Amino acid sequence: MTVNQRFPKRMAVGSTSGQAIGCWFWSSSPSANNSDNAWNVNFDTGNVNANNKNNTNRVRLVRAGK
Repeated sequence: MTVNQRFPKRMAVGSTSGQAIGCWFWSSSPSANNSDNAWNVNFDTGNVNANNKNNTNRVRLVRAGK
């Protein structure tokens, strides 16, 4: 069974609880002001920030909605 089959109504699978609290996750959107940066988001606080692509952040898997 695939992840999409197991969670058909979820936009994102998993939780940011536990070890991921306070961590930053990369988005797929580059910063328009600086090509060396990309947007990232903290799901615990809701903050977004443009960060240098060389920095270490996590990746959260999401699928497209219908």
